[in-house]
Amino acid sequence: MQTGIMKGVRTLGNQKPITATMPAADVLAMGGQIAANNIIATCTYTPNKPWNPPLIDEVYKRGKAGRRWFGMTPNALWILAQVIQAADSLDPDVVKAKWESMKTVSTIWGEGVMSGNETFGLKGHAITHPLPYAKIVNGVITDRGWVTPQPTP
Repeated sequence: MQTGIMKGVRTLGNQKPITATMPAADVLAMGGQIAANNIIATCTYTPNKPWNPPLIDEVYKRGKAGRRWFGMTPNALWILAQVIQAADSLDPDVVKAKWESMKTVSTIWGEGVMSGNETFGLKGHAITHPLPYAKIVNGVITDRGWVTPQPTP
């Protein structure tokens, strides 16, 4: 859907920057050349870059070579394991209480901030963490490193 919107906006002549929450390679594959200019694509993990957190490269190496990957499932499991370890319990009520009391948590992308209390009404429902991103200009992907967004209110 994102690439369809990009193609439509570009066809209408709008060349303003667009942010895509999908890997840059997918933007190119699905959006084609018409959509592949002035795009900032988050979730663009590139293996073995010097700016990558070590854990994400380790997780990536566990799967098939050459796949496009962002790691939402491994990250969710990693975070849950970190909270269970911090709670020192498998009791769901104890883990929930620990989750709701934590300010930060380790993610596969680096330190995450527990947030979303106002937006979702649940303590720590949204975890803000660093994201890799790339810029696409004239169909060429350039890795830009990692950025940490503002926590969700």
